[in-house]
Amino acid sequence: HVKDAQENGVPFGFYHFFAPSISAIGQAQFFVDKIRPHSGATLAPVLDFETGVAWQDEGVMEWLDTVCRELDFTPMIYTSAEKWKVIKDPARFSRFPLWVAHYTDKESPTLPRGWSDWSLWQYTQDGHLPGVGVKLDLNRRKAKPPAVVVVTEIFVPDARRA
Repeated sequence: HVKDAQENGVPFGFYHFFAPSISAIGQAQFFVDKIRPHSGATLAPVLDFETGVAWQDEGVMEWLDTVCRELDFTPMIYTSAEKWKVIKDPARFSRFPLWVAHYTDKESPTLPRGWSDWSLWQYTQDGHLPGVGVKLDLNRRKAKPPAVVVVTEIFVPDARRA
């Protein structure tokens, strides 16, 4: 997907699904090592936080700080208000842009604690686009102009263990 995005001038980036049972620094370093060869990403790296497991504040911050330091790019956090409830000190994460998941037909999403605004909003997982025969996650971008988002997941469970 990366090559096609680059060749066609489509903005792209990468996300990482956070695994609470694996070293956060190990996960971050694995992520950085895998995406670094794909320089030219135009969207922020994303930490996908959907675990719903308590006591993850330090691990989440370690991942974010490591990726920010290694890539010199501020990561974004993808989560929902429900999943983020387990974070004990949500205000410390508000400096990171938010990609909120809230499937609703309302005019705005419910935000996780700690944020007063969002950058991206995933408003459905049942979206349709002409020419695409499967259901899609659809997102709104707060900033103008809107952009097509191409996301490539790197998921190699054994290699993330540290």
